[in-house]
Amino acid sequence: MISRRNIRVKVMQTVYTLNTLEQEMNAGEAVKLLQKHFDQTRELLIYVTYFLTEVAGYAEKDAYVRSGKHLPSAEDLNVNIKIAGNELLWKIKEEATFRQESAKAKPEYKIDRELVKKTYQHLSESADYRKYLQTEQRNPREEKEILEKILNEHMLNSEVFISHVEENFMNWDDDGDMVVLVT
Repeated sequence: MISRRNIRVKVMQTVYTLNTLEQEMNAGEAVKLLQKHFDQTRELLIYVTYFLTEVAGYAEKDAYVRSGKHLPSAEDLNVNIKIAGNELLWKIKEEATFRQESAKAKPEYKIDRELVKKTYQHLSESADYRKYLQTEQRNPREEKEILEKILNEHMLNSEVFISHVEENFMNWDDDGDMVVLVT
């Protein structure tokens, strides 16, 4: 949910832009500019959510690659892909609104597959992830917690991820905190 503060920031950015223009704009154009600011925030939210789903989904690709080794070990043949079936993650991915907005924003064109892989590898080495994999049943609280850990500890604490997002979204500094709270 967008906060009043963020709305005020967007309005002030629009007013500043209008004041720095040398030519006059119609009232309708100012509204379009403000809407563009809101659309950029929506695209950032879609991208961060999409990246999170890709990190979790990478477990399946990792299992496939490891099982396809020339001489796979027993561990390579029995990779736990529980995170790829995270129920909360699937609810997000199957949500009609998310699918519709993803189709518009096309986050798959901005994603860095190598960064997804590195984030997953960093996750797979963590104690929290190993603990998550040890429980066979699916607990909604644990499903949510592991996604929060991926977001907070493996994405937002990564300078490489932050740099990547800043390169793709010029509004990260203004909207990053709000997007993280919503996600």
